[in-house]
Amino acid sequence: MRPGITLTDGEIWAREQLTLLRTAQFAPRAVGRFLRESQRRANQQRAARPQTVHRMRTWMAAGAAAWVALALAQREPFRRRTPAFAASWALTWLMLDWHIGMLENDDGEPRNLAAADACTLLRVWLAPAAADTPQPWICALAFASDALDGRLARASVPTRLGRDLEGLADAAFAVAALRGARRRG
Repeated sequence: MRPGITLTDGEIWAREQLTLLRTAQFAPRAVGRFLRESQRRANQQRAARPQTVHRMRTWMAAGAAAWVALALAQREPFRRRTPAFAASWALTWLMLDWHIGMLENDDGEPRNLAAADACTLLRVWLAPAAADTPQPWICALAFASDALDGRLARASVPTRLGRDLEGLADAAFAVAALRGARRRG
């Protein structure tokens, strides 16, 4: 828990559900219940936030369209890594969809996706390309987006999702770039 900060309703809900899951020692029935409850909550959050859902879908479509355009133009590593991107893209969509309730500030006030989130998503989308060939321009774009998303987040109202996703995006891109560099020698 963050010192001096009250948990939001979403954080309380998540802790309660995870406590139930741990208490049941991750038994299959408990995992099933956890997934059902998580899906139910995601459905409620999605229904309550149509503008956020629209922006999420628009951004996901834009990311896919950019990748497909590069792949169709025979740009490498985008053409070669399209299956990896498709898997990464689908998992990213699922993660955003299930965690839409985390688009809130530390006081629990709902927020929409913002420019800082777009920068973070860019790094996630670049990871499959970097895992193949971490070209200098790909790495420069990822590093620039990392520097920019911090500034953008501080200039606005950061969200819990942005706070947690940012580090995950950094790690995913760094691991992918290192893997690609190692493969390329």
